[in-house]
This record gives sequence, C-alpha cells and structure tokens, in this order.
Amino acid sequence: MKKIAALLNILVIAGLFYACATPPETPGDNGSSTENTSNLGTSNNTENVDALKNPVSDEEVSLAKNAIARAEEVDAATYDPVNLEAAKVELVSAEGVKDTDPDKARGYLASSIEKADKAFETSKVALTEKYLKVLYQNDEKLLEIEADLFEPDSYNSIKAAIVDLKDEFESDDFTSAKNKADSLIDQMSRFYDGLNEKIIWVRILKEDVEKNIQTAEEKSVYLWAADDLDQVNKLYFDGIEALSAYKLSKAEENFGSAKELSLSLLNPKLSTRPSEATKNLKEKVLKMLKDASMLTVITEDGDVIEPDPIDIDAFVDSIRNEIESEQKQDQSDTDSDTEGDNTSMIFLDDEVYVLGDVESESLYQQAKELIRLAIIEENKGNYEYANDYLTQAEGYLIAYQALAVNNIYTVRLIPDRRDCLWRIAEYPNILDDPYLWPLIWRRNRKAIQNPNLIYPGQKLVIPPKPEPLPENE
Repeated sequence: MKKIAALLNILVIAGLFYACATPPETPGDNGSSTENTSNLGTSNNTENVDALKNPVSDEEVSLAKNAIARAEEVDAATYDPVNLEAAKVELVSAEGVKDTDPDKARGYLASSIEKADKAFETSKVALTEKYLKVLYQNDEKLLEIEADLFEPDSYNSIKAAIVDLKDEFESDDFTSAKNKADSLIDQMSRFYDGLNEKIIWVRILKEDVEKNIQTAEEKSVYLWAADDLDQVNKLYFDGIEALSAYKLSKAEENFGSAKELSLSLLNPKLSTRPSEATKNLKEKVLKMLKDASMLTVITEDGDVIEPDPIDIDAFVDSIRNEIESEQKQDQSDTDSDTEGDNTSMIFLDDEVYVLGDVESESLYQQAKELIRLAIIEENKGNYEYANDYLTQAEGYLIAYQALAVNNIYTVRLIPDRRDCLWRIAEYPNILDDPYLWPLIWRRNRKAIQNPNLIYPGQKLVIPPKPEPLPENE
C-alpha cells in the first residue's frame, strides 16, 4: 500500500509540473516570429549600407561654405544678417548628420546655399548703391574745385571709369567690381587732394604777390626799380590770366616768379639802395624846376609870371649850406621844420602834408620849397619822406607847366577868313592842328564863354603844343 501511495504522489507532482509548463507554439506562430526578427535586422543593415554607398562629399559641403563666404564678401553681415546666420546654422546642422543621414544633410546644405545666395543678392544691391553714392559724391567734390576745367583729361578718365563700374556691378563678377570701386575711390581721393592743394598754393602765391606789390608801392620802390616793379606786375597779371584760363601750372610759374622778384625788391640787401632812388627822383624834379623857370606863365587870374631861369647848382648849394649851418648850431637832427617862413609840415599816418598859403605863393615857389625840404630829409637819411616831398614837388611843377604860355594871340578881323578857334589852332606858329582848338578854349575859359564867339582885338593865351605820342601808342 505504501508503494502504491508513493507512486500516486509522484504522479500528482508530475501532473502539477506539466500543468504549469508553457504550452508549445503552433507551427504557424513559430514561423511568423522568426520572419519578423529576420526583417528588422535586414532593414537596419540596408540603411547602413546606403549611407556608406552615398555619403555627403566634401565638395557638397564646400559649395555651401563658398556661398556663405561669397555673401560675407559683400558685407551680408551688415545688409542681410538674418539670411547669413540662417545659412551658417543650416551648414552646421548638415555637418552634424552627414555621416549618419546623408539625405537629411543634403537638405540642410541646399537650404544653406539658398539662404546664402539670397543674402548675397540683397547685399549686392545695397553695396552697389553705397559704392555708386560714394563715387557720385566724390565726383561732386571734384566739380566744386573745377577739376573738369583744371585737369580735364584726368577728370574725364575718372568719369568714364564710373560709367564702366556701374555696368560691372551688374555683372556676375561682383568681387572684381568691388575691388575696382575701392581702387577708383582711392584714386579720386588722391586726385582731389593733390589738385585742391595745388589750387590753394597758387592762390596763396597770388595773395603774397599782391601784398608785396602793395608794400613796394608804399615804399616807393618804383622810384629806383621801376622796370623790375613793372616786371612783377606783368608776371602777376600773366598769372591772373593763366588762372582764369585754368592753366594752373602756368599760373603757379608766373605767381612764383612774381613773388621771388617782389621779395628781392623789398630786401635791402638785394635791391638797389633807397638813397639811389631819392637821388634819381631829385635829379628828375630839379630838371623840371629848371625847365619851369624858363616858362612864361599866366595864372587863372590873368597874372603874368615872367621867365626867371634858376641856377640849379647854386640852389642846391644854398640848401646844403643851410643844413651845415643848422648842424653847427646843434639843432635837432629829426626836426624838419624851419623858422622864418609861412610853411609848416606835419606827419600823419606816414604821409607828409605841406601847409602853406597856396593862393599867395605860386606853384613854382611851392615846388622849390618842397624840394628844399626833400634835400634836408635826404641828408638825414629819411629817404621815404624825401621821396614824398619830391613827388609832391613834381605834381606842383606839372600843374605850373600847364599854365605856361606859348604866346599871346590877338584875334584879327580878316574879311575873307574870319578868325575862329579852329582856324587859329590851325596856324603853323600856333598849334598847327585845327583839332587842338579845345586847348585854346580851355586855357581861356574866363574870357571865352562860347567857343563860337570871339571878337577882333581879343587876346588869347596859347598853351604849349602837346608832345606827340610814341608811334607804338
């Protein structure tokens, strides 16, 4: 019994184990599971194989990099930063998946190129406008200094280059156009600076010459260097003419020469000494005084001044004796006034004014007094004051000579040829020219109210016949 009970227990336990075991799969189920596992492995293996067979090349990546670089060359960071940054992000994304997902990487690269090209085109338009604006502004600056007139060849060359650049900016080689624009802007800047500097320099030379000429006239340089001063003026006006004709180099040459010569006239070490100028002017005025002393003069009031020839040497010696006498009496070397006459002298603003009774003294006597004062100033070394006195004396003598009388003509009664100013002027011993009749009329205005009405017996003052003009005038 015990054996039977043990056997039954063994059977019961075995039954329990069997009941808990997983039921066996059906043949169909076993086949399906095997097939699915096999398909999953096959798919992953295929994708990996495709990636290895068609990887993203370096050339493809370079296309995107080059597109970005091209956009950066036209300052896309300034003119279209949004598209430029987006292109860079797409490039980074492409580089991140190119080894695992070529197709996705190529999508990123295509998008990067598209955005970079858009940034390039936008920036190209903006940069073209900027360059053209700068070029046109520089052109306006050149026109302001008249570069088209001073340097027409250089200006026209630049103008043509601007037109060519405008067309080149629209071409595909924008980088080349940009480089040429940079070079042209630099060329225009250097051209403007050089020309403007030269124009300013020429104008400075012109102003310097004008100041030197004015100073030379104030110092009476013409008295001892008249020819040189005339040459300075000629060079100056030649420079003005050249500048007006936009010949800048010629103007610079003329003004430069005029300045150099004018400076030499103002430099005592290089110019003739002022004492020689005073000496030359004194000799000229003394000769005029001698000639005037031999004239017969009728004043406006009708007073007749008979000729009274002067001994110039004795006149000058008397003045020198006066100077020596004053020096012996230790009178002031700087006092140019003299006692015992009704003429006095004052100095105002470096000009000399002579005060005297002009009505009571003849022009001739006034001239003698001025010459005397001039010789005194010359002896003291005051050449500028001496020249002023001599110049005034010259003016008095010219006025005195205008009162000179050639002769006195008495109007005659001639039945067949009645006297008139025209016929009187025509006489060979009068003026020998009928067209000079106004000279007789002006000299006798107080006696002749109407030049058509003169009467027999009327005495007319005949002025000297004017000197003929040189043939070249």
